[in-house]
Amino acid sequence: MYIPESQSNQDNQDVNAIDVMDKSMNYLWENFIEPNVDVTDEEQATMLTIIGASLKIMAEQAHAYEKLNEVEKNHFYNN
Repeated sequence: MYIPESQSNQDNQDVNAIDVMDKSMNYLWENFIEPNVDVTDEEQATMLTIIGASLKIMAEQAHAYEKLNEVEKNHFYNN
């Protein structure tokens, strides 16, 4: 996907892994999952739940890593 550089620089300042995951999961829900809820069987619904939970865990861990890097970066510049 192409994102114009001027837009990507503005948006990246306040974006974190949790925000990106939320937006991605909302898009998937609205455009692919919700329209097909009536044809989704129990096994598929279970797998979607597992995938969603897994992605959420990864986003939380990535966000923790982002915060750690920011603390380390601030510590480096303060010394």
